[in-house]
Amino acid sequence: MTPFDGGATVTEYRVLLLDNVGANPTEVASCYGSDSVIMAALHCEVPMATFTASPFSYAQGDLLTATVEAYNLRGWSTPSDVNTATDGAKAQVAPH
Repeated sequence: MTPFDGGATVTEYRVLLLDNVGANPTEVASCYGSDSVIMAALHCEVPMATFTASPFSYAQGDLLTATVEAYNLRGWSTPSDVNTATDGAKAQVAPH
């Protein structure tokens, strides 16, 4: 479902990843919502190593959490709800 944009074109998204305790929202380089390729695709890929390293520090099996904001001529939207689904993306480790 496309977020309400007040009728103005969304020109940027800000995907904020939260740390392993659900705090400290941080934007990561692999998911800059102002990048034209990411805007066209409406998705981005974040390497798992990003989640398991500082400042996120997720352990294997932890639910990965994020929130999203949209930007248009009206400014930044309020953040989306943080995902809380227990069946969402979980931290993994590289196969040995």
